[in-house]
Amino acid sequence: MNRYVICQIINETKYLAAYAETKKEAIEKAELLGLRTGERYIVITVEEAEGLQYP
Repeated sequence: MNRYVICQIINETKYLAAYAETKKEAIEKAELLGLRTGERYIVITVEEAEGLQYP
């Protein structure tokens, strides 16, 4: 089972924002974060997020 990471996009760079257990949960969190902040968020797998950091 994959775990997912919600990433904020700042100046075309991905930064960790939150974690989720399922893809559905990750998408819901990304949508909520986007609505609250007006910023852009994407969902990727934990493996793809290796090496990323928090803003």
